[in-house]
Amino acid sequence: MLVDGPTEAKAIAKWQTIKARKKWLVPILDEVPQDPWGNDFVYKVVREQFEIRSAGFDGQHGTSDDLVVGSSDPY
Repeated sequence: MLVDGPTEAKAIAKWQTIKARKKWLVPILDEVPQDPWGNDFVYKVVREQFEIRSAGFDGQHGTSDDLVVGSSDPY
């Protein structure tokens, strides 16, 4: 996770190994920000790809105003 680190045992072991080698490794964020409309972002990892979603203006996920960014998106 962006704030706390991984939660799966295998990922924790890998993360701790990297952290032990690199003393400067710290969480990316101190806290997870909200979207511009005051809603929580949804963060998912599926098969080594991530997706960050905002529910958009209406505050409901799965509607036409949702904002989605993912590692598989072309930049």
